[in-house]
Amino acid sequence: MKKLAIVLGSLVALSTIVAAKEVIVEPVEVIEPVIVERIVYRDAIPAWRPTGTLDLSYKYYGSDEHDSNEYGRLQFQGDIQMTPNQKLEYRVRNYNSLTNAETTGNGVGDFGNSADLRFRYFYNHGSLGGSKVNLTSRLEYRNQDSANEILSNGNRPNGIMGRSQGLEYQARFNFVEYMSWTPEWFKNTNMTLAPKYKYAWGNNNSDYVNTFGINLYTNFNLGYGFTTEFNLYSGWQDKGTVAGDYDQFVLDIEAYLYYTKNLWKSGALALNFNFEGGLDPYTTGERSAKRIGITTVVESADWFASHSDEYTLYAMPSFELTYQATEHVKTYVSVGAEYKNWRETEASSAQDWTWMPQATVGFNVIF
Repeated sequence: MKKLAIVLGSLVALSTIVAAKEVIVEPVEVIEPVIVERIVYRDAIPAWRPTGTLDLSYKYYGSDEHDSNEYGRLQFQGDIQMTPNQKLEYRVRNYNSLTNAETTGNGVGDFGNSADLRFRYFYNHGSLGGSKVNLTSRLEYRNQDSANEILSNGNRPNGIMGRSQGLEYQARFNFVEYMSWTPEWFKNTNMTLAPKYKYAWGNNNSDYVNTFGINLYTNFNLGYGFTTEFNLYSGWQDKGTVAGDYDQFVLDIEAYLYYTKNLWKSGALALNFNFEGGLDPYTTGERSAKRIGITTVVESADWFASHSDEYTLYAMPSFELTYQATEHVKTYVSVGAEYKNWRETEASSAQDWTWMPQATVGFNVIF
């Protein structure tokens, strides 16, 4: 028995040694963490794409008690934001007489067939130093070609009118950021002071004049659909090459009130009531008896004197139907009338105030 126990113990020990030899101990590979540098890119900035608007319209001006002439105006205007700091505004107007009637001598020029071309280039220089004053340069080219002096378009330029063209530079300083103290019911949205220089010359001759001045542009939001605008235009002209009398100093004052109210809307259709009116303009100063290219017309005007205070008042209500054809295209039709004081220097009697029916059709595109 003792020998059997020894044999069995020897066998168990031998089997354990054999099993231990079959275990293979492999080296353990220690993997250290690898630091990967990841480059995070900002969102790609899209390339600049020009944006802007274009508007094409035709406006009909009816006859009134002072002038039986009817005429139309084809207008193409809009703007292009070429870069973040550069913008171009354009406006082309062409007036055409619809009748052969002549004016009744009240100082209102017959439009006849005339044209008015205007381009404005803006460059935004940004804020001046650490101030809140924004500086924008504006360069304007304007070419007017009219057989007669245009007085009744509500947008006559300073200085030379008629067959003339001019180039004007303005340095426009906007102080609106300093006007935050204005109340909400009279919120100032624009306060621009603009020194200017203009060189104007005749279309059919070598005459020219220089004009130096300063303009003030202001806008206010009154709430409830009302806005107002008040502007001052001052100019000092030299004699240039114009013989005889000439403008020495002219001050134009504009004051407008605007109102718009939506009356009805259904889908893409909308009916609005619009109103605008005011002083357009009040002019004072040493006035010229002779203008470039329109000497005969101006000298024959009985209201023109060496010094005169002239003004025009008007009120123009209208109803406008718009159709939003697409997100970027809108068509419109407007019908209204302008109640205006045409006789600028003698407007105390009711006969100097007239109603002129007007109608406009056009479309506007945003791109």
